[in-house]
Amino acid sequence: MDATYGKITAPIWLIGDSAPKRANLVRHPLDRRHPAIHNIWTPILYGIQKHIYAEKATIITNEEDIFFIKNAALDAGQKPQSNSKNWEDNKPLMERLEATKKDLAAYNPKLVITFGACAYEFMRRCYIQDKNKWHHSKYWGARTMGADFRAGIKESKILLPLLHVSISQGKWPQSHEQYTDYVAANLYKRIIITLNL
Repeated sequence: MDATYGKITAPIWLIGDSAPKRANLVRHPLDRRHPAIHNIWTPILYGIQKHIYAEKATIITNEEDIFFIKNAALDAGQKPQSNSKNWEDNKPLMERLEATKKDLAAYNPKLVITFGACAYEFMRRCYIQDKNKWHHSKYWGARTMGADFRAGIKESKILLPLLHVSISQGKWPQSHEQYTDYVAANLYKRIIITLNL
């Protein structure tokens, strides 16, 4: 599996948690051939495309130029324990975090969207230097990430969190209405501004 997909100079970065088990069966992070992507991004992107088309009579077609995609951890073994706030002993993850900080400084994406608690906390640590504001991954549940998403949209923050799974659970009808549709209806406006459509 390739470690990234798209151009690092892309204006929007998508950050997943880690490679799936059997990563040899996918080409890159958030590969459409893996079913998880369709529980996370596909319904949101579909809604975004509908809103963009309704407002601008266009859709996003050149995804490789618009999105740069990578995972926070290379594999699930690199992810920190969900209740661990201290990641210092996790050398591979810390090296990846420092490399990502350098990439952020060099390429300055206009919007960073994360998928799941680990990815969100990973990227928060890239942007927030104050360790007192760091959390363990378990802190980031649906409510806390939802609150941060709403605040991020309202305040035009660069970093926005999305859930790792949004529609595959037993409450999928409510998830579509309360989460997927809401996210798409708010995120498309940021994407229009980011891409200058």
